[in-house]
Parts: sequence; structure tokens; C-alpha cells
Amino acid sequence: MMMRADITTEFLDLFKRGVDFYLEGRWQEAREELEQIEFENYNDFSTNVLLDVIEAENFEAPKDWKGY
Repeated sequence: MMMRADITTEFLDLFKRGVDFYLEGRWQEAREELEQIEFENYNDFSTNVLLDVIEAENFEAPKDWKGY
């Protein structure tokens, strides 16, 4: 409970949308949601990892993307 004390509903909503877009292969939209998390100054490791992954692919899912 204490670990989640600083997690807001706004963060959870942004992160869920970002992850959903990521899994769907909609990486430009995922980027927008995940960068909003950074803009709001949430220091989140998982967000940073996802942004690194999609940035390495120039924010475009591979043609054979299956959601993982």
C-alpha cells in the first residue's frame, strides 16, 4: 500500500492507455500517452523502458508485431 501511495488515477489512466496502444501496435499513440507521464513528472521505470523500446524502432511497430 505504501509503495502505491504516490500513484494517481491520472498516472494509471495514462499508463493503461499507453500500454494498450503499445500492445495494439499503435506506437505513435503509445508514445504520446507515455511521454505525457514524463511531462507530468512521474518518474516511472516501466514507462521509461517502454519508451526506450519503441524509440529504438523509431516509434513504429514491426510489420509482424503480435503484441509482444
